Amino acid sequence: MMSPDKNRLLKNLDFKYVGYWPEWLIYSIFGVSLLLVTGLGYFLFVAPQWTKLTKAESAEVELMEEFKVKSYKAANLPVYEEQLVIVKEQLQNMLEKLPSSTEVPALLDDVTRLGVGSGLKLATIDLQNEQIRDDIVELPFKIRATGNYNEIAGFVSSVAAMPRIVTFHDYKLNPTDQRSINVELTAKTYRYEPKQKTEDKK
Repeated sequence: MMSPDKNRLLKNLDFKYVGYWPEWLIYSIFGVSLLLVTGLGYFLFVAPQWTKLTKAESAEVELMEEFKVKSYKAANLPVYEEQLVIVKEQLQNMLEKLPSSTEVPALLDDVTRLGVGSGLKLATIDLQNEQIRDDIVELPFKIRATGNYNEIAGFVSSVAAMPRIVTFHDYKLNPTDQRSINVELTAKTYRYEPKQKTEDKK
């Protein structure tokens, strides 16, 4: 709490006679002024620069991370290129296993031969409508046959071992007696045909 003398002195201050003010008062005013100037300077000059510095440091960290990623990719580029060559070769090998349109009848003959060779009694092999999916054309055909479990399994294994790709779908097995089973399934083979070529046919 301020004493009565100091309170009276503050009321009677005259800025014309600053030199005669008490030292404690001059130092107090100087200290308050210094705090005000320092605070104002911080908010006007230091704070904005500090924000810019923080953003610059964050940007530097992001750039360093980006640089590390790009450096890693650049260092491993030969490996990626080698892997790409391998993938392209594998894709080409897969495409070579897909029959052309002229090879489909021969493929159906091979499937028939394998079915008979496995002991199945083939009822029908009916070629279905083609299904176009991107650059691949699906060629489904329904197979109806009769045989036992071993004959059916042998037929499926034989077809899977063919150089051409054939997949089986939608199995239906209906036992007729203790030894025979009627089997109905959809087999699919595939043909590679780029979109432009397919659209030209339309």
